[in-house]
Amino acid sequence: MKICKGVLKKLESISALQFITNYLLDYCKIAERPKYRKTLIGLQILKLLEDKDRSLYIHLIKEPLLMLEQLLMNCKFENIQNILNSLQENLQHPDIGINNFYEVIKFYAKKSLDFRVSFWRDGTKNKTKNMSQSNLEAENNQFVMPVNVPTKEEWVPNDRVT
Repeated sequence: MKICKGVLKKLESISALQFITNYLLDYCKIAERPKYRKTLIGLQILKLLEDKDRSLYIHLIKEPLLMLEQLLMNCKFENIQNILNSLQENLQHPDIGINNFYEVIKFYAKKSLDFRVSFWRDGTKNKTKNMSQSNLEAENNQFVMPVNVPTKEEWVPNDRVT
């Protein structure tokens, strides 16, 4: 078992990784099974990616939801759709928690709709109105663009700002 666990960290061949992971899943302690099930799902996701993209995600095979999140962040929507359609049954397993991924999608969808609108008022004042409830609390901590942009000579280096 120790040898297989050590080899698992060094292999890059998907078929070899799958063979070792299946072996470990068959002979591991019950408490370790979720870890190896997740790895098998990660390997299945890796198989569905293009060859050129696999090297970017192989380090995440133990965390399939992170793989999906990374694909989401990289705007690989077609890949995500293909994975979700192909592995729908496997992703429903309690060890995976695909509902967590749906929560991640909702989170990023809300972030993508979170924007600020700037209004010009009285010809001299730039007032910012936040269009999202989530940013109302943080508005005081955010940078507000000055009405008159300072010249280069007036710039203050970062290390002098407190």
